[in-house]
Amino acid sequence: MKTKKIIMAAALLWGTVAWSLNWDKALIMGTTPAEKVSATDPFDAVRAALARGERKIVIPKRTYKVSPKDNSFYLCLKGLSDAVIDFSGAEFLGLVNTCFFHLENCTNVTLRNVTVDYAVLPFTQAWIEKVDKDGNWDVRVIPGYPCPDEIALRDSGKFWPVQAYDAKTFELKNSMRFRDGIAIARTGTDTYRITGGKNRRGDVGDIAVWSIKELRIPVHAGAVTSTSCKGCTFENMIVYSTPHGCGFAEFSADANRYLNCSLVRRPPETDPEKRGVKRLRSGNHDAFNSRCSYVGPTIDRCTFQYHCDDCVNISGFYAFVMEQKGRTLRIAPYCGTPRIDPGDTCQLMTFGGNCLPDARVVSLTPAGETTPDERKLFESYNLWPGIAASIRRAYTVVLDEYRELPCGSVIISNRRMGNGFSIRNCVMGGNRARGLLIKASDGIIESNVISRVECSAVQIAPEYEWMEGGCSKNMIVRDNVFSDNGDGVLVSGNNGARKPLPADSHRNIAITGNTISGSMTGIRVVGCTGLDVRGNEIALPNRPHARAFDLRNVAEVRK
Repeated sequence: MKTKKIIMAAALLWGTVAWSLNWDKALIMGTTPAEKVSATDPFDAVRAALARGERKIVIPKRTYKVSPKDNSFYLCLKGLSDAVIDFSGAEFLGLVNTCFFHLENCTNVTLRNVTVDYAVLPFTQAWIEKVDKDGNWDVRVIPGYPCPDEIALRDSGKFWPVQAYDAKTFELKNSMRFRDGIAIARTGTDTYRITGGKNRRGDVGDIAVWSIKELRIPVHAGAVTSTSCKGCTFENMIVYSTPHGCGFAEFSADANRYLNCSLVRRPPETDPEKRGVKRLRSGNHDAFNSRCSYVGPTIDRCTFQYHCDDCVNISGFYAFVMEQKGRTLRIAPYCGTPRIDPGDTCQLMTFGGNCLPDARVVSLTPAGETTPDERKLFESYNLWPGIAASIRRAYTVVLDEYRELPCGSVIISNRRMGNGFSIRNCVMGGNRARGLLIKASDGIIESNVISRVECSAVQIAPEYEWMEGGCSKNMIVRDNVFSDNGDGVLVSGNNGARKPLPADSHRNIAITGNTISGSMTGIRVVGCTGLDVRGNEIALPNRPHARAFDLRNVAEVRK
């Protein structure tokens, strides 16, 4: 009795739900403590503790097999403030491939010390046993990996992306076999035939890897996600696989922090399943994605490797300008929702790529649906598949000053693209696409190591075809080590006319003190005024056309 009083006193003193002895005992013996906490699902314990008003919660370290109960989430927290949930190094194995943690409209909430994975992987690995003259593969699933059924193979969106890893190095050989009629057909219990695709590289003995989307219930993609959260912290979180989405994703965030978080492929010695070949993939998409944030994320001491897309993507969404009458614009935003508020200053870029002086939005009002003619015009812009169809709503915007914006120009709020971010002390690479894909301003990229990325280690660039912006200002890229990437640092972008950006696009970019090796181009900048590229060490590969610098449409350079 005395011991129990001491434990209860300690719990009250720290404001935690310690459960310690009682809950540990319940987990071992299969009983339930007095507060009716589930011995098999610690998320029930978290919900119960929050309902009682607790704001510091500690979960005992165990390996838990869990099922989602929170509408496609294992744990969904809404409207929570000033809370800390410490999982003490516990590991969760999900029985359904959907989102583990989702925060919505939360402030100053911390999640820490947890590992997440899925009992049945959301991807599979297969030996390439035969390659025909057209580059089609006959493959056999490696023991220990799932064999998807025909329903999971009906369209490429369910198995994107298909990749191939070298059998000897276990590094990417085919970064993405996609589009151009790609298909996967089941030919036996554990055999499949992969046909079509623009990139068909892959040899007998290599290992094909493709995604498997959860189809049993509606799910939420991504492992750790948040919407409209402010000042939240995600710390010491390890993600070993992702359900058809990102490892970490935030939308409309405001200064969230990600400290010592990882998305990495699981080593065989900790894998709960024995497999014929170790895992070659971690996540099925970007490692980290920040969209339309008010203040960008702090990413510190994180490791993102061997996933299927960018390591970090920070951006906002453009809206098309469809019509202009003086200071009044008819705009059509990506996905039909404007991320612009009255009072916001906005970047403005014409279809041909001229970046006009910023203007302030005086008012914004709904203006019905886009017209059939407008939707045909969207299709003519050669946007990424599916984006044109999403542009269904129109709005009327009044600017404080006149700017000449022909049809097809774009507008984006400076307040909704993740400005003020920082990425420091991280290790990234081994993935397709880019290391860091940045479309924000007032950020710093410092003391990171990025290697074996298919494209650029750092790409600072708006992408018109994705409707993602904007141009960047006041950026620092310093003291990083970039090795064996497609390019070192690329500052560029595109517009509706697909022309090089003019010099008035990006502004005040400092790329200094970096060590860059093994890339075809060390530093490439197209469209910038105010560029500092001093003090970089660049070692070029012994290949034709390799160059340390490629500067075009650049003014006010220090090098």
